[in-house]
Amino acid sequence: TITASSQGAARDETLEMGIANEARRQEGERQKVLAAEEVQRAEQAFEKAIADRAANEAKRKDEQKKALAAKEAKRKADERQKALAAEEAKQAEVARLKAEAD
Repeated sequence: TITASSQGAARDETLEMGIANEARRQEGERQKVLAAEEVQRAEQAFEKAIADRAANEAKRKDEQKKALAAKEAKRKADERQKALAAEEAKQAEVARLKAEAD
């Protein structure tokens, strides 16, 4: 009976060890899944940051182009205005000279 009792205790201990090992294995698997999910979230965040940066850069360049185009349009308008003023001054001078000649 002592042998049967010790065999039963050994069997219980073996069973408990098996259960504990299985619990550790399952916990290890759960940790692997959690780690993989965390890596995936980090990769997605990184990809989003890259996409956001590219979008911001494109927006900045577009705004730069628009500002340059506006500046160029203003410069051309100023040149036209100066040319018109010069032409008007020239015509006024010609009219004055004609009036003096008459």
